[in-house]
Amino acid sequence: VDGTENEVKSKRTTPPSPYTDGTLIEAMASAAKFVKDPEIKRRLREVGGIGTEATRAGLLEELLRDSSLRKERGKGKAQYIRSTPKGRDVIDAVNGTAPSYTSVELTALWESRLSKIAAGDESMDAFMSDLADTLRRTVTEAREKGGVKVGEGMKTLDGDGKTCPECGVG
Repeated sequence: VDGTENEVKSKRTTPPSPYTDGTLIEAMASAAKFVKDPEIKRRLREVGGIGTEATRAGLLEELLRDSSLRKERGKGKAQYIRSTPKGRDVIDAVNGTAPSYTSVELTALWESRLSKIAAGDESMDAFMSDLADTLRRTVTEAREKGGVKVGEGMKTLDGDGKTCPECGVG
């Protein structure tokens, strides 16, 4: 190969396109491609990614319903999915307390165990017991660190127990 010409072009990088319902569900199904660890990659491929065909859309709808995610108009008819301040506050709080809970690696481990339960190779009771033990340890550690702060940017109102003038909740 003989290179005889060259050219310098001035360009800017562009961020990836925002997720839509379809692209986010596809990313959940193909989560292995976002992981470097070969063992985790293998587990995610074995179980078909994060969640199942039956649960992915429901999870997305629940996050939209509780305002952790929102949809916004994109190009053409596309509806982009964006995180909300509430959603980011929850992720920040979990990352500050138990960062492994938001990792694809832990999700892969849980999905692998759930597949074993479905195949009859592990009991649901053992899995749930392990989850409960892990959650108890996490809560104890969080309390020892002074608790978990979610939504530090949220407004606080004077007079605990009084009805909020904005949402009507006391």
